[in-house]
Amino acid sequence: MRIQDFSIICLSVAKGAGTRDLLSGYVYTQKFFDNFIKTATSQKVLPLVSNVIADANCQKFCIKNGIDVSGIKPPKHFVARNIHLKAQLQQIDTALEGTNIKPVLLKGAIQLFDGLYCAFGMRNMADIDFLSTDTKLLQVLGDLGYSINGKGQENKVDEDANTILNSGGSHLTPRVRVNDLVHLEPHFLPVSPMYMDVIPKAFETETLPLPGCDNLVQPTLVNHLIHVLVHTLKHDRDTLDGGISVRGLIDCELIYEKMTPEQKLFTEQYFTNNNAKNLWISWRSLSDWVFRDAKSAIYNSFGSFFLIAEFKLRSLGYHWVFMIAFFNRLMRLFNYKYWTTKVYRKHAKRLVKRDFWDRILSKFKAVVSG
Repeated sequence: MRIQDFSIICLSVAKGAGTRDLLSGYVYTQKFFDNFIKTATSQKVLPLVSNVIADANCQKFCIKNGIDVSGIKPPKHFVARNIHLKAQLQQIDTALEGTNIKPVLLKGAIQLFDGLYCAFGMRNMADIDFLSTDTKLLQVLGDLGYSINGKGQENKVDEDANTILNSGGSHLTPRVRVNDLVHLEPHFLPVSPMYMDVIPKAFETETLPLPGCDNLVQPTLVNHLIHVLVHTLKHDRDTLDGGISVRGLIDCELIYEKMTPEQKLFTEQYFTNNNAKNLWISWRSLSDWVFRDAKSAIYNSFGSFFLIAEFKLRSLGYHWVFMIAFFNRLMRLFNYKYWTTKVYRKHAKRLVKRDFWDRILSKFKAVVSG
């Protein structure tokens, strides 16, 4: 299955399309479903693919032909998981009553409340991100039982004993708690310092209420798209686990489709005014190529060509993911922002940690074996 076809199926499910005919035209075999689930895992869209496989006709066919699809959990698993995560955030919201602390939820955590996806369990997440520069929030979290895990590094403090960011970082050490499904990632900056020039200056203060919460808030729709887009096309592209996931592209597309024409025009103009016009053009080109099979989109700009080519190569296997991630990290050394924002200090500290090299080795083995 082409990555475009896979992405179109996932977006259709996220928007509420019926699942019955989404796999029509394909030959159902064990290998087909194994690859379908493998792609869903690498592209971080297991809940969406789970809904496709859970279709009654698909289930009957698999049972009749002895095809094993037990490798993917049913949709109700992801619903239950998100209920747990939402309850976790609602507990924090209650604990903030009587304070002036207003954390801004980021990325996937917002979608536990705003109904961006057509069903509650369709967006999975590995952690909960939120933004707040008020260090009193850490005390509230501590009172709720959150602490730094054994592998975490304590953050620096200033002369007034206030927690501050480590050089080149955007978030504090994650907080964990027994029996929670994911950890919390408290941010002082919404993105890496390298990309803060693209983020609106009033990102933390221009917020909207979060349905069902009194103290947790969310970014405006425009700011939400800007933030998710920067994460999808900047932050995640050079990670060793790969970037430009279908999940990130679906997030961006759903937010974009939720916008009014005026908001879309304003956002496009914002990128133009902040020297990021090519980022906008490249994203819209990639989106058209992925979700609308617009083959000519690759020629819209040099940035579009390279972004689409990178996404296509990443979808071909993990060896490409690893090599492209390595190349992106190498090229970042030639970006002056990498040095002026002191991100290099953050990465230099990783080089002396054994778990970093263990991770590199495991990724390299995956490339060789794959």
